[in-house]
Amino acid sequence: MVSRRTRARIAFLTELLSIPLQVYQWRHATETTKSIAVVPRWLVVGGLLQAILCWAYDHDHGGFRTKWWRPVSLAIGVGIGGFRVLPRAEAVWRNLSIGGSLGRIGYRLWYGVLRPLPDTTE
Repeated sequence: MVSRRTRARIAFLTELLSIPLQVYQWRHATETTKSIAVVPRWLVVGGLLQAILCWAYDHDHGGFRTKWWRPVSLAIGVGIGGFRVLPRAEAVWRNLSIGGSLGRIGYRLWYGVLRPLPDTTE
């Protein structure tokens, strides 16, 4: 069985490798359409949202890690809520995406790579 810390390290590497792909997609989108600006506010919102979700998963807040349907329902709820509340501009969604990846990378670097996971019995 794979330990939670090993899973966290794999998630860190996966997110780290996804950044070049996201940047490539961003550049390709700007070549075919109008320029998409970097909006720091949405980068921070995406990063904070993903760091909070990682924290909730690590602490099993509300059974988030142990009950499979809770992360699924949260993802659906956040997706629907975000689609209704946030602007539908491509720049906002791309900034949220990259910010989310950066937030997960930062959280997993601190908890999982450099330090042990919080609330762990390993």
